[in-house]
Amino acid sequence: MRILEDYEAKLRPPPGVGAGRGKVEWERYGDGSEVFYARFRKLDLRDDAVVEVRLDGAVLGNISISGGAGRLKFDSKDGREVPKAVTGQVVEVVYRDMVVLTGIFEPD
Repeated sequence: MRILEDYEAKLRPPPGVGAGRGKVEWERYGDGSEVFYARFRKLDLRDDAVVEVRLDGAVLGNISISGGAGRLKFDSKDGREVPKAVTGQVVEVVYRDMVVLTGIFEPD
């Protein structure tokens, strides 16, 4: 299926926070469907720790960590409302009010 719009935020830890990497993607396809997908790994958090994924400060969802990794997906084909991403929006992964990963959306 043809991608009409595609934005990506590469997630990195803020200075002094520790390890971890991730990526968040938002795509709109030719059939009008949209997908928002966040995935990250190598977080120094215990299994079953719960983190929030935020977009410009608004909480999109909570994720339970397993093996230092987690993911969150919104897909309009599943009937879910998909958050819209645009250039410059800030994505954060937050644990107990501390930002552990952050990134900014850019065209991909």
